[in-house]
Amino acid sequence: MIRLPKLGWMFVIAIVWISCHHAVPAGQDGQRWIWDLMSGLPEDVSFRGMSIVNDSILWVSGNRGTILVTEDAGQTWKKANPAGNIHRDFRAIHAWNSQNAVAMAVGDTGLILGTKNGGLSWDTVYLDVTAGVFLDDIALDGRTGWCYGDPIGG
Repeated sequence: MIRLPKLGWMFVIAIVWISCHHAVPAGQDGQRWIWDLMSGLPEDVSFRGMSIVNDSILWVSGNRGTILVTEDAGQTWKKANPAGNIHRDFRAIHAWNSQNAVAMAVGDTGLILGTKNGGLSWDTVYLDVTAGVFLDDIALDGRTGWCYGDPIGG
């Protein structure tokens, strides 16, 4: 165990604080970023996934089978919940535009769903019913996708 005098600890804390303190980046117009509260989102949902397509289009996913999309920077939201999946927790989502997205659910099966019509319908892209499977996240790069999860059997 390393023992530092009180003055030494204050120096360490000061260095850590300074190294973690970053100025808020300036926006394209030179102004600081402004945080805004989005309205219209259900308050009883724990959102876990988000995919920002551009300044207007944003997809979010969460528990209770919830998937929502906005095309006006969060002014209004459209439900895109996959039918029959109200018990699922969608922890990851990736979208290319307002019509095409994939969403990953966690639980007793590894499930990735895809939509090509803004969430009106969803198709199974990946399904793993192996006992103990638990997917953690997805990443996509063009037409290549990766998925990882918790280890099975240790």
